[in-house]
Amino acid sequence: MTHQHHTVVVSEAGDGICVISINRPQRRNAVDPATARKLYEAFLAFEANDSQKICVFHGNNGTFCAGADLHEVSKLKPGGTEKSRTFEERSIGPMGPSRLQVKKPVIAAVAGHAVAGGLELSLLADMRVVEENTIFGVFCRRWGVPLIDGGTVRLQKVVGLGRAMDMILTGRPVDANEALNMGLANRIVPVGKSLEEAISIARQLVQFPQLCMNADRDSAYHAAYEASSFREAMRYLLLNILYPESDTTSTTSPSAALSFQKPTPDYIDAGRFIGSIRYHISLLFGDFGVGASLSSLKVVYFSAATSTAIIRVPRNHHRLVWAALSHITELPRTRAGEAGPKCVVRVVRVSGTIRKAEEELLRRAKRDVVRAKMAMDGKELPWMVGLADGTSKGKAKEAGDVSIRSIEDLSGDEEDESG
Repeated sequence: MTHQHHTVVVSEAGDGICVISINRPQRRNAVDPATARKLYEAFLAFEANDSQKICVFHGNNGTFCAGADLHEVSKLKPGGTEKSRTFEERSIGPMGPSRLQVKKPVIAAVAGHAVAGGLELSLLADMRVVEENTIFGVFCRRWGVPLIDGGTVRLQKVVGLGRAMDMILTGRPVDANEALNMGLANRIVPVGKSLEEAISIARQLVQFPQLCMNADRDSAYHAAYEASSFREAMRYLLLNILYPESDTTSTTSPSAALSFQKPTPDYIDAGRFIGSIRYHISLLFGDFGVGASLSSLKVVYFSAATSTAIIRVPRNHHRLVWAALSHITELPRTRAGEAGPKCVVRVVRVSGTIRKAEEELLRRAKRDVVRAKMAMDGKELPWMVGLADGTSKGKAKEAGDVSIRSIEDLSGDEEDESG
């Protein structure tokens, strides 16, 4: 199916692939305000159509886009009425969809010139398949026209600041081979083959579980554009593995209290533990959870002797992992196939840095040594005394308990440390 809008052509390549084409051959696909509006609307329609999974973006007649149509721009009245003059999130830009972070994957099929605003439009895509005759460049430099459609933001994220500054300051042409070397191009194909190759790649992407793929894509963009540091992109969860015993009759005796915290069996290592976390994430959240949290999920510390661990997870999805940890009720089976011990996994600290998690780990280890010594000496633990005689939670804390903390308390820690 093809929808002809004169300067913008929207078609379907089947299998959930949308093709958006610029069609102004008389102006080498330069974009005027009317074309910008149509491009913007075409990308919004692609996002809204659940049957369309991947977009291929290209220019008809052997040229991707020569930038803004300066002849048409010169006709605009000073101060114009274009809403794009005032930046708003997801608003239309001078080149149309340039201010969008498109919600589904986009592959640009680039031929001929992709210069000035055309370069900026190509950067809207996740990947760029370029033909051997492709030329990229900030050609608007020679006319005194700035990059106002995301070029200064996206270009340096794609090729690095040094190479981006070279292109931005000099305005020089960059051919296909150099573009491939600097990461601006992802594939080089013969002249006339970029659209075919881009659609072929799109068909590969359509075959993958979409929730998982798009969750990984979102996480990558968050880390690139929104997180100012690795710390802001990640969270560290300090946790204890506890072993409640069904035959425990008194929870106020020191021995009963200490029985909850025992060494973890030797057959459990970081690899098997992370496998258990992944299994429970998939049970609870399916493909979405797997994609949202597992790309950077890692055990950075694991001690079977103390039944403690620190895991790293993307900040945006750490609550999914937290929920999965709460869902674990027994450890993986032994190598002999026997059932693993019953357990409870308790998250005791959420931190923005590994250092904070390590400091809490050491503090708790010292506290447990004191408790163990008191139990061996036959003394009651201060916090257990408070709970046994009806002392309030607040006073029990004053007596030495630092482990009774609600999820709201932990969430507060996270917010305090995220800055």
